[in-house]
Amino acid sequence: MGYRLRDAVAMIELIFALLIMAIVLMSAPRLISTATKSSFVALQQESINEAASHINMIMGYHWDENTTDERYLDPILTVSATGDTNLSYKVQNSWRIGTPKESSRSFIRQDGTGNIAATAPSKLGMEAGEPPEDDVDDFIGDYTLINEGVTTSDVADKNINVATSVSYALDSPSGTTGPYDTTGGDRRISFNDLTDTNAGSTNIKHISVTLTSTSNVSEFEKSIVLHAFVCNIGAYELEKKAF
Repeated sequence: MGYRLRDAVAMIELIFALLIMAIVLMSAPRLISTATKSSFVALQQESINEAASHINMIMGYHWDENTTDERYLDPILTVSATGDTNLSYKVQNSWRIGTPKESSRSFIRQDGTGNIAATAPSKLGMEAGEPPEDDVDDFIGDYTLINEGVTTSDVADKNINVATSVSYALDSPSGTTGPYDTTGGDRRISFNDLTDTNAGSTNIKHISVTLTSTSNVSEFEKSIVLHAFVCNIGAYELEKKAF
């Protein structure tokens, strides 16, 4: 009698164990699906970080080829008539309108050279003797192919292209009573889509980075576009005090 009771208890334990295993296995497909989706999200985030790192790296370079002389602070450059030429300097102080006279941001370079023009739109890109790149528009058409030579069985997300474009963006104010330097002017600026380009040089350069990847797996195919802009404001130096 006692032996049969122990057999029955063992059978009940086995049934409960099977039920628990069944419940766990029922949730396994969903857990696997969630883990797979998390992997896709992680790969997308890595791609976004790659594009963001690339665009941040470009923004750290000189604004224009004509400000790349490392012997001097970057001056503010003059732009063409299609840009806002009302932001040009006044002869008596060489600072941009509205800039404190204590500022080191000037249209006059430290060697006395002034009226340095920004590169024309048709000339944007690498100059003779480059690479290495030394200003933001040198990265135009720069393609980075990431392919570690792995086989398809190793990883699917292996072909990543990063393309860069740089162009001038519109910078003219749309105020109804005149440009920035007009006394009493409203100096309002209407937002212009950064995808617009300007026919002449302006005080704003628009940077666009497009990351794409091709794969036999649809989830790995990506197209990520990031935009940024850099302005013609020259460089600054820290104030020094003699003791």
